[in-house]
Amino acid sequence: MRKPFIPIVIIILFASCSGGPKNEVSKKIKEAITSYLITGMDKKDVPVIDSIGISAIDTLTQKNSLKILMDNCYRLLKTYNDVWESKVALLKADSTLLWSLGQQKAMYEKHGEKYDDASFKEQTAKINADSVQINESRLIVQKTKNTIDSVTTLYTSADSTAFFEYYVSATVYFKGAPAEQGNFIISKEWKVRR
Repeated sequence: MRKPFIPIVIIILFASCSGGPKNEVSKKIKEAITSYLITGMDKKDVPVIDSIGISAIDTLTQKNSLKILMDNCYRLLKTYNDVWESKVALLKADSTLLWSLGQQKAMYEKHGEKYDDASFKEQTAKINADSVQINESRLIVQKTKNTIDSVTTLYTSADSTAFFEYYVSATVYFKGAPAEQGNFIISKEWKVRR
């Protein structure tokens, strides 16, 4: 009577272990990623997700999470600075062209000839638009610097031992579209950010 009892107990133990908390976490992570990917889209634009393959789930402490956020902010800051610098260079070139067109207009007027000032007006409008864009870029750069300062302050006193968030590497498979691979940071409340 003892012999059939042992295999049955082993099967029951194995079955109860295979559907445990790890599978529940994976399921909730997949649901969170799906929700993140479709939130804010019109129903007609929502992609059909075939499946989500999770290649790694790591846990992060608050300190780890803030470090990742700081690294992302520094990458963004570099990109924003590059954009700002290119816009400033473009504005300088446009200003030189406008000065040249202004000189040309003055010469025409000096000699009493009619000057077609459409290009002058167009260049003036372009410089005004570029100036607005440069100011917007400057504000974005400053906002990113402020974010880095805030995160740095939080980082100094952040917890470096307790579980804070999940760091998940996953591939999302869509129907009729290429798969998208990426990393997701998922909070205890199952909110996702990248």
